[in-house]
Amino acid sequence: MAKDTPHRTGWFWTIAFASCLSITTEVQSTSIVIDEILADPPTGTAGDANRDGVRQTYADEFIELVNTGTDTIAIAGWQLGDDDTASRFTFPDSTQLPPGGRLVLFGGGTPTGFAVPTFADDGRIGNGLTNAGDVVLLLDARGDTVDRVDFSPWPQDQSIVRSGSSFAAHKEVSTTGERFSPGRVLDAAVGASPPAAVSTATSSPADTTTATPSPTTTPSVEGISPVPRPRPHYPITISEILADPPSGPAGDANGDGRRHTYEDEFIELHNTGTAAISLAGWQLGDDDTATRFTFPADARIAPDGYAVLFGGGTPIDPAAFAADGRIGNGLTNSGDRLLLLDAAADTVLDITFASKSNINQSLVRIDGQFELHNLLPGKGRFSPGRSRTQYTAFTIADPQLIAGDTRDLLLLAHYPTGTDTLADADFQWLSVEPTIAQIRPGASVRALRPGRTRLECWRNAHFFAQRIIRVRALDPPNDPPLITSQPDTTAFADGWYRYAIRASDPEANSLVYTFAQAPPWLRLDSQTGLIQGRTPDTTGIFTIVFEAADGRGGLAAQRYRLHVLPRPQVRIAEILSDPPQGLSGDANGDGRRHAFEDEFVELHNAGPAPIDLGGCRLADDKRPIFSFPASTILSPDARAVVFGGGRAFPNGDLRFTAGGRLGDGLGNRRDALYLIGPASHDTLARLVYDLRRDPDQSILGDGHTLHATWPGRTPFSPGAPRPVLQSLRPNHHTLHLVRGEQRQLRLIGSYSDGGEYPVAAAAHWTSSDAAIASVAKDGALTAVDTGTCHIAVHLDSFAVHPDTVSLYIRPPLVETLRFSPAWQAASITGDQPFIVRTSHPAKQSYTWFRNGQRLPVMAPQYLHTPMGLDTIRVQIRRSFETVSRQWIVQSPAAKRAVRSFLAAPNPFNAATRIYFHLARAGHVRLDLYNMQGQRVRILANAEFNVGSHQLNWDGRDRQGRPVATGLYLAWLVTSHTQSHAKLLLLR
Repeated sequence: MAKDTPHRTGWFWTIAFASCLSITTEVQSTSIVIDEILADPPTGTAGDANRDGVRQTYADEFIELVNTGTDTIAIAGWQLGDDDTASRFTFPDSTQLPPGGRLVLFGGGTPTGFAVPTFADDGRIGNGLTNAGDVVLLLDARGDTVDRVDFSPWPQDQSIVRSGSSFAAHKEVSTTGERFSPGRVLDAAVGASPPAAVSTATSSPADTTTATPSPTTTPSVEGISPVPRPRPHYPITISEILADPPSGPAGDANGDGRRHTYEDEFIELHNTGTAAISLAGWQLGDDDTATRFTFPADARIAPDGYAVLFGGGTPIDPAAFAADGRIGNGLTNSGDRLLLLDAAADTVLDITFASKSNINQSLVRIDGQFELHNLLPGKGRFSPGRSRTQYTAFTIADPQLIAGDTRDLLLLAHYPTGTDTLADADFQWLSVEPTIAQIRPGASVRALRPGRTRLECWRNAHFFAQRIIRVRALDPPNDPPLITSQPDTTAFADGWYRYAIRASDPEANSLVYTFAQAPPWLRLDSQTGLIQGRTPDTTGIFTIVFEAADGRGGLAAQRYRLHVLPRPQVRIAEILSDPPQGLSGDANGDGRRHAFEDEFVELHNAGPAPIDLGGCRLADDKRPIFSFPASTILSPDARAVVFGGGRAFPNGDLRFTAGGRLGDGLGNRRDALYLIGPASHDTLARLVYDLRRDPDQSILGDGHTLHATWPGRTPFSPGAPRPVLQSLRPNHHTLHLVRGEQRQLRLIGSYSDGGEYPVAAAAHWTSSDAAIASVAKDGALTAVDTGTCHIAVHLDSFAVHPDTVSLYIRPPLVETLRFSPAWQAASITGDQPFIVRTSHPAKQSYTWFRNGQRLPVMAPQYLHTPMGLDTIRVQIRRSFETVSRQWIVQSPAAKRAVRSFLAAPNPFNAATRIYFHLARAGHVRLDLYNMQGQRVRILANAEFNVGSHQLNWDGRDRQGRPVATGLYLAWLVTSHTQSHAKLLLLR
């Protein structure tokens, strides 16, 4: 053994465990006191204590401190607030309070106009000072209580201020009746300077002195006599902590017959002094102040005795204590903060410990730090209420070796009443003569040849035991080993090479492998025969020779040449792990969408040379999910796609199916994919993705870009590059609109695959003249008035060309038309020309109708000779605008025949009147029919007197429903005559 072997004469040592321990044994007293507290700011502006112009319930609460001593006190890191430990205010670095100096802490806001330093909390002091009463605490940087005020209830609409040895309502002791006076002496003028200023800058040792804590008195406040306040030192420690009870019955620490996560947690206190300590009224727990355990009146610890607090249950030890189900809010396995307070609520111990998770045992305090309970020489997982049991000695069991044998190594641990066998994976075993007995993985030893050697057991550089062992000889016939494996003789540059040697020995001897020749970047495991290493980033040919020895003179060797080739530039370019719903998710093109069959992985050859993928494997988390068939050649810039399943593709096509799914299916949001070389474990390409939601589209090769992400378009593109946007233009270059017309403006994108599609990206549209045309943010265009203007468009993330739309707005067609005669005329007699006048007659088309029949006339005028009662209609069209007008024409004879029966107005919009004259009294029936001969309504069916009559029709049928626009026939039947008239309803 080497000369620098550690000292081995004993086994008592300290092994550091990952923990942190701080112990506070005495609470110091300073001259800093709480002088004034405002918990209930008055309503309205009178309650604006911080003078920021706003009265706020919590922001205007304040606490004032004063230094009553003769020395400057550094209060950096001190905490001030209520008993909500999670939200106390901490004073910044270098904050100091000189003799007589004051400072004020407000709940929030922006304190303004104060002559003393002011501080603002995060919106409230603690969790807000409760009007019904609260506890205000001032703690020093170590967490010790410097001053404490318990007050209930607070006086309404005013502060409390020190008066003598107690506190009083501010208005009761103020001669001016003030409600509060932050930052100044009672009744001092507002804005008056205090006796001294608080310093928050770093001072030199010459001009700053730190007050010496007084253990027996509380300093006076402006004439107030000091109050005795003894703060004794207690010789007490936290000696053991169980935050992680072992699972099963072994974790029943309190001995009540069952294991409970919180009830079996415990804290053990140890009295290291020579006198008993009363724990009456003391509190113990974690930093959850609301749930600390309070010891009963008869609680005490004898000299060199222990007191144990369990989380709950019924401890078997009658001297132990049990909390209400857990200690504090439950001790955290990975570490917690423990506080022990005496009956005066002063901190006796403040200990923070940290631990690894799942240690399944307690932490025990040894030499000022915490260690695992069973850390050797410790025995057992915990020992509440007593000293830790320890092993007294260690020995190594004799393995009884014969040459060629392999035996397990065991460490025997002895204690006064017995012996335990220890098998720890962290033990380090050493054979002084490894050519005689060789240490093997798994704490075993292999006998190679006869002889003597010394075995040693260590752990973390600490010595446990040693033993001289003898290997006896065994001399049967011996044959050399046989190497049966063949190496892979190619590898890629800047990759990984792996060769697992397979060899056997006729006598079943264990083989030891060694290199006879190899490049320095290869390693050979002498026990398993695994050759592996990272290849260099350059190409070359390397000679490799290794030997296999059986330990009895038998030897076999293998020699080969390894060719390191240029690394193929293949990449995983696209993955579809979550096909979209419906037919849009049919990625493999078989006519249906399938959750697993339409998943795919796309490979892309980004290099200049073809790549043979034959034998290469796609793997999901290193588990093979697809192997490429032999002679799969991927040309430069070509792509190969592997689908989960679906239809079979022709031979030679670079699209493949994996038989139903890729492995067990790709993870929608997270997974890792690898392309592994054909005969090695070299990873040729890799893609890892981890998304927050299901993508509903493919993922590109960087692992976090989705396929349709701007400027992409489609949800996937297997076997082709992703179509990306190349240019943008408006969907119109020029628009001719009619005043009042609306149109939706959009952008059209040209993509790399040659397609043009609308783009949904929000663009910025602006009109050069809003009085002519206005455009909304979403591209909705409104033609406001006639004229010409331009609409400009731009997109923050992409150029638009052209970026303007020319707009021409004309008046509506109906405003440009004039009719002769006026179309409202109810009837016209004689030959009559009908003329449509417009400033641009050639830009319109004209269609004429007589009694519903189209006429062969296309001019803007038409000459009509009436033959009876006729309806003339013209339809004028310009672009998409259409205007229609109609006249009722009667011949003179027809007019005389129906003189006593007519309707006016006609045409009509809402209602019309029908007039008729009776020469003699009798029965009259008046019916209305549509052009299909269907009776619409009966207007009259009764006896009428001689003379003129009129009936109203409101354009409704007999059910009271409005009838449609069109021509209707009124049929009048009397006992002597029958007459009819045409009515035109225009809605």
